[in-house]
Amino acid sequence: MPAAPKSGMHFQQEVAPGVAEDEATIVGTGTVATPFKTFEDTIRVREANPIDGDKGYKAYARNVGLIVDGPLSLISFTPGNSR
Repeated sequence: MPAAPKSGMHFQQEVAPGVAEDEATIVGTGTVATPFKTFEDTIRVREANPIDGDKGYKAYARNVGLIVDGPLSLISFTPGNSR
């Protein structure tokens, strides 16, 4: 994930030629609603695997992490301990 993500940015997620070559494009930022709550500060990403043609969609929220993974959405969240 880029340090300062912006819509339209394209980046590689995995770089193992012939094994894992996943790529992602940031398709948006802003608000995403889940069954748990609506998150204001998010990044929405379209993913693609050029090896097998698989594609997906994910959304990440600041201070939470992954909140949407394809058809799955966050339904609860308990912050962990920071050490």
